[in-house]
Amino acid sequence: MADVFIGIPIAIYMHNCLPSDLGIRSVGYKEHYAPLIDRKTDFDQVLVVRDQADKFELLVPAQGQNYVNSGYGWQSKPALYHMAGMVTTAHLKGRSYICYEGNGVFLAPEMTRLTLGAVEASSFKGICAVASALVAFDKDTIYWSSFTDPLDFQPQQSSAAGSESVLSVQGEITCVLPYANGAIIYTSVNAVAMQFSGNIRQPWNYRIIPGAAGVLNPEHVTSEAGVDGHFAWTTSGLQIVRPAGAELLFPEVTDFLSQGVIEDWIGETGLVPGREISGLHSALAPHESQGICVGPNVFLQKPLQGIKIKLALIGKRFLAISYGEKLETSFGFILVYDFGLRRWGKLRIRHVDAFELPTLPSGAPEAGNSFGILQSDGHVVSVDSSGSAEIIGDQAVLVWGNLQTKRGGGQQLLAIEASNTVSGLTETAWHPSLDSKQWLPSVRPFLVHTSKDFSRWQERLPGLSHAISFTGPFHLTSLVVTVDILSGTGR
Repeated sequence: MADVFIGIPIAIYMHNCLPSDLGIRSVGYKEHYAPLIDRKTDFDQVLVVRDQADKFELLVPAQGQNYVNSGYGWQSKPALYHMAGMVTTAHLKGRSYICYEGNGVFLAPEMTRLTLGAVEASSFKGICAVASALVAFDKDTIYWSSFTDPLDFQPQQSSAAGSESVLSVQGEITCVLPYANGAIIYTSVNAVAMQFSGNIRQPWNYRIIPGAAGVLNPEHVTSEAGVDGHFAWTTSGLQIVRPAGAELLFPEVTDFLSQGVIEDWIGETGLVPGREISGLHSALAPHESQGICVGPNVFLQKPLQGIKIKLALIGKRFLAISYGEKLETSFGFILVYDFGLRRWGKLRIRHVDAFELPTLPSGAPEAGNSFGILQSDGHVVSVDSSGSAEIIGDQAVLVWGNLQTKRGGGQQLLAIEASNTVSGLTETAWHPSLDSKQWLPSVRPFLVHTSKDFSRWQERLPGLSHAISFTGPFHLTSLVVTVDILSGTGR
């Protein structure tokens, strides 16, 4: 018998799992808002706005359909014409504003078109609120309003409104996002710190941010207030950007997302390597699975025709990185980093946006359920780890491995004991390998004991190494593996 493994066995795959203080917990999805009755599928992103009573509302632009939800279901306030392009918001002096690229600035959530002095607002790409002024931008120029009237962009000495082409900008401006007492200007090549000078006659100081790379899409940056830095997917990979400088962050995530392959768990398909499958699960669209070859029943690796990415910061604790096929309208997966526990999780659910659920007039989200997910039909769910029977969505999967006790020699897996499993619902499969690379068909061991928070499975399964998968609800905090070492040549 042996209890020492070569290397340290780790979680080699998971989905619908998040870290806990003692281990790894399965999660599901709890409904907050139902989709529209007519099941439209043009929902694209969530913007959180506030009305005159300072109450939060969810606004989904949907290219001019303007779906609004104040906690009692979706209602549409459609524009008179199609509104494609970037959509940005700003909250200033008790009012929320929304800018449709190329169409102007509107008062949200009423969607009333605004006149901004002598400036043609239809030329703006986007807006944000900076130091008591409404700031707008086009591809190479920054505009700012009066510091007393956010709708006055008339350049004159009395109002202190004006515009400026920033010399430090080295590419086309992608977005301008607030940071502390200023903003960061992101371009396709670099990033520039825009900080308030204290003098409204010459309000801004500009400085190139050392180390910052270009940003190609405003959805590639998080800019929540009260957080020390913007998290950005840049042309150099994932970075944390501050006015003082930018640093590379989680290079392993950059490598994973840049390789252009989606890794997914298929489960027990009963197929042999090289055969094709279709209609896999809800995380991939039906046509995405056509012509995909899989390995021995469990893993799928799908080369992408380009990847699309979106970042969100949830509750100042979770960094959510949505990713999927570039040609698709929605994402299939979310990498989740917990800054409190400093560990990763992964979600598998088709969605168009991840966001922090605000306190709506109908009531606040339950504690721990502020991680909101929007699907293309308007269905809003939250990530839920309570173990409720009402949780919807794909089952959680965790694969632990590879377990190997001796180089050059085999082992016989005899039993495993897992803590905090759910009696009758948590399932396990063992995956033997003869070369520590390819898995043989998996085996379901016998469940010999189960209780509220403990399960033991037994079987006799030889192999050079083994992986162990868990499916269903669980909160794994310990795993005890019993093996019998087989003879081998050794090295």
